[in-house]
Amino acid sequence: IDPQSKPIVDKASKMLEKKGIRIIVDPGDPRRHLKNASILVQPSVHDAFGFTVLEAMASGVPVIVSSNVGAEDCVLENKNGFIFQSGNYEELAKYITFFFDNPISRIEYGVKSSEIAKKYDGSFFNIDNPFLVSGIVLGFVLAIGINSVCPFKCSG
Repeated sequence: IDPQSKPIVDKASKMLEKKGIRIIVDPGDPRRHLKNASILVQPSVHDAFGFTVLEAMASGVPVIVSSNVGAEDCVLENKNGFIFQSGNYEELAKYITFFFDNPISRIEYGVKSSEIAKKYDGSFFNIDNPFLVSGIVLGFVLAIGINSVCPFKCSG
């Protein structure tokens, strides 16, 4: 985790742990995480365009991104995810908590994410594409599995 994001993640993690939400930061092949993710959070301080957001959307995962992420253009506020003000960990925690508290909305947002992602080149943003590895190199992303607490899952 980059030094600027770490305090945001730590504070959000502590707030969310009280609600039974666990945040796991585990770099590697994103396909294994996206298949099990309930939401994707990209809290980058700066990111020109993170393909990880589109990868998650193509997998049917709702997204939460910071206002400093180029992929915020792919997020329809309150339709397939949320955009929070970069550095505002309370706002970020509010959006994560929304998905935790509203499993039906999480499913609906995931469906909308998948629909939006289809507007892009679907041959690349296919969860089974072996070249889908941008999560390894494009920065810090959280693929959060809420399913251990709540039985609903948004999958693509």
